[in-house]
Amino acid sequence: MVAEAPDIETVQKNLQANPDDPEALYHLAGYLMLHQQVEEAMNCLLKLFTVDRDFRDGIAKTTLLEIFDLLHKEHPQLVNAYRRKLQNLLF
Repeated sequence: MVAEAPDIETVQKNLQANPDDPEALYHLAGYLMLHQQVEEAMNCLLKLFTVDRDFRDGIAKTTLLEIFDLLHKEHPQLVNAYRRKLQNLLF
C-alpha cells in the first residue's frame, strides 16, 4: 500500500483538496497501518468503500478482509465491530 504511495504530506494535501479522493484515502490507510493505527486505517478503508466501492477492483473491501484475518485472534471484538460496519455498508 505504502510502497506505491506518494509521501504522506502529498497524501494529506490531496485529502485537504478532496476528502473523497479514493487514491489518497487508500494511501492514507496504508500509512496508518504502517504506524499501527489500525482502527483509523479501517475507518479510512470504510470511507473509501463508501466513496467508491469499485476502486481498484474493490481493494477497500479486500484490504479490510485481510486486516480482519490478521487481527481476529488478538482483537476479536474490534474485528467483529468492523465486520458489522462493513456488512452494513454492503447491504
